[in-house]
Amino acid sequence: MANILYQGAPTSYSEIATKKFFGKDSNCIGVNTFAEIYELLEAKSAYYAAIPIENSVIGPIWENDDLLPFHDVEVVGEHYLRIEHCLLSTLEGNIGGLKKVLSHPKALEQCRKFFRKHPWIEPVVHFDTAGAAREIAISGNIETAAIASSETAAVYGLTILQKNLEDNPQNFTRFIFIRQKRAAMECDMADKCSLVFSVQHQPGTLHHVLAEFADKKVNITRIASRPMLGRPFEEIAKLQFGAKSALFVQDPDSAQIAYPKSSMSICAETGPAQKSSNLASKASFAIPSFEYLFYIDCEFVAERKKEVEMILEKMKQQAAFFKLLGFYKRGNDR
Repeated sequence: MANILYQGAPTSYSEIATKKFFGKDSNCIGVNTFAEIYELLEAKSAYYAAIPIENSVIGPIWENDDLLPFHDVEVVGEHYLRIEHCLLSTLEGNIGGLKKVLSHPKALEQCRKFFRKHPWIEPVVHFDTAGAAREIAISGNIETAAIASSETAAVYGLTILQKNLEDNPQNFTRFIFIRQKRAAMECDMADKCSLVFSVQHQPGTLHHVLAEFADKKVNITRIASRPMLGRPFEEIAKLQFGAKSALFVQDPDSAQIAYPKSSMSICAETGPAQKSSNLASKASFAIPSFEYLFYIDCEFVAERKKEVEMILEKMKQQAAFFKLLGFYKRGNDR
């Protein structure tokens, strides 16, 4: 049976989602960090992994958006899990006696109303919801509780002091399931895909890319952006040459993504960062222009997959950077 990685301890929400997607008898292995998941997948120590990618209350899980483009993995499926947070303690008692509550930072963020209502309770970050529950079960500290699932309470013999701590009852986390990338992405009945790309800093570039989806009536279900790691900004300087001016683009040496040369005219050249002072002396002004990666999910009728592939092929030609993260079947728990 294939090993499936997730971040957290047994009965964490990631493990619960994994078992709902792959089956209750699936062989799940918990690790401490998301970065470990990608490293172990690439080392072929596991076959699949569960990754939380967005939540209906707090939005994207940025850690995984940042990691996905830099690892040789592909998305093979998704699952929408209803998140119901419970306050777990070693003893039945009054919430008034609590001093601290441990949980994963994302879980704490989803329960802000609870902490505003109980200001004497200190929220304490833990690497995992189930791990936090396990810690208080071992310690037996009656002044400390944990936020985790009801399944976690049953496993570690904890008492549920309060249910539904989440700020909004419509609290769902979308999990994607990834594996080491294969030569060809095959999913005969795929009706969803995920991709990441960047565009040049020129008027209308993002519009032209997204217009392809609108023209073909393909529904975009998610769009998010993140700063491009390793390329914090392009330094664009307007150089004066008599009555004429042009744009100068300086590419940082530390780029971590293969980034094609800009299509705009290059009117000067520079070496490493030590020459930037020469540029500054020639420029009338410098504009720090931050570079972003854009993340898109789109849904379509399975029979139109070829049309979507054509859109993506056209995107490759327009985008400065492009990576297809996977074709897969959309989740049905909505």
